Amino acid sequence: MKNKVIVETDRLFLRQMNEDDFDALYLVLTDTEIMQHYPYIFDEKKVSEWNNACVGSIQGGKPRWFLISRKNTKSFTCRRISPLS
Repeated sequence: MKNKVIVETDRLFLRQMNEDDFDALYLVLTDTEIMQHYPYIFDEKKVSEWNNACVGSIQGGKPRWFLISRKNTKSFTCRRISPLS
């Protein structure tokens, strides 16, 4: 799936998550140091379920987005962005 970039700045870009993001999520969510303050470390099955739920939220009208650093494209955060009401 093509990663459509929505917003770009000098430091980062924003794009919608998709099913191709499994590998990047796996590296982060299974890392004990990164996840040390989370209640548990993900395994492959949990990463897959989480990624599928995030991708599924697109069809539900509540997509998740990646904010990705241009300096290190492996550095990112995942967020749900809601319109202001």
